[in-house]
Amino acid sequence: MKKFTLRNGLTVLYEKRNTASVAVEVCVKVGSIDEKPKERGISHFLEHILFEGTKNRPDTLQISNEIEKYGADFNAGTTPEATYFYIKILNKHFEIAVDILSDMIKNPLFKEDVILKNRKIIVDEINMINDDPRAYQWILFNLSLYKKHMLRYPPYGDTQVVKTMSRTKLTSYFKRYYSPNNMVIAISGNVNNPTNLIKKYFGDMKKTKVPKRKILEEPKQKKTIKKVKKDTGNSYYVLGYKTVPKGHKDTHALEVIYAILSRGQSGRLFDEVRTKRGLVYDIGINNKMSIDTGNFAIFFNCNKSKLEQIKKVIFKEFEKLQNTTKKDLKDAKTFLEGEFLLSIEDNSAYCDTLTEWEAENSIKNLQSFLKKVKKVTEKDIARVAKKYFTKEFCLVGIEQKK
Repeated sequence: MKKFTLRNGLTVLYEKRNTASVAVEVCVKVGSIDEKPKERGISHFLEHILFEGTKNRPDTLQISNEIEKYGADFNAGTTPEATYFYIKILNKHFEIAVDILSDMIKNPLFKEDVILKNRKIIVDEINMINDDPRAYQWILFNLSLYKKHMLRYPPYGDTQVVKTMSRTKLTSYFKRYYSPNNMVIAISGNVNNPTNLIKKYFGDMKKTKVPKRKILEEPKQKKTIKKVKKDTGNSYYVLGYKTVPKGHKDTHALEVIYAILSRGQSGRLFDEVRTKRGLVYDIGINNKMSIDTGNFAIFFNCNKSKLEQIKKVIFKEFEKLQNTTKKDLKDAKTFLEGEFLLSIEDNSAYCDTLTEWEAENSIKNLQSFLKKVKKVTEKDIARVAKKYFTKEFCLVGIEQKK
């Protein structure tokens, strides 16, 4: 992987691959954790607006048609840390992708009627997520786990803020953060040195002063239980803990623990909770690490009458981590290697990974990820499990009414 920076501060990550396609992703290092209370959802709103017309391509149909007529794929997304836009296209059309993305970033129109329309669309999106217990359980978990950190708020935003989103607010926020020195472009595919092309389309952007990200110190975790009743056939739970950010010394041991407990049907949790006892349909783990914090969370759905049995099994598995075998360790590391390498095989997925780690100031850690995983020992597993998996857990549930 090669990395270079333009004079205006724009960071470019590039890896040449022998594929028929090339993926180009523009990542702006601003997300929901940068938003003030009256801005919640503005990063996500901008993600929508930038596909809705530019000076050179005045409406969303023209943008989408110009991409899709080549059989290309495009999308965008908003995370707590970043907003990204990507196009995956045949190699020979690489310049077209760069042209369109630069036009969207440099020349958005912010039409009043488009803003009004997207208010309604985004409110519908929020309602759809809140109606889905598998999605809403994570909204409830973050809100309950974090007390001060902005990760407690979902990237989609606050309904009341979205309903009053104005053109003035959007353009002000856009000018504040959409600066080349606050952006990363990732390119993965079979194209030769893309430096000149990136300079051609992005080199004229002017560097500006971007506000520093403010992080509120998060208090130590205390036992928290939050349940809401919904008219569902099953109940949906998340049990988890605050952990560490990317780059912390415990990162790789947590990844190995994730692999031991949750690697499909052969992971300990699935085997003990579903295969042997039949207590759930689904159970798994999300091990999320961000810029300055992280969380390790077990999710499962079941009849609410089974909750206490499942909790006992989970805590028993945590205890067993004090005696991890060499075989457990070897199998977990082999799994992580396969999962990691297969996950970045697709060019778009690889661009996502590159921009995510660069946006979180951890690109060097990405390059050494597997080497450090292989150095994790049984003692590391025991120490980290004891440190984080305590009785001070956070448990949230979307519980069935009957």
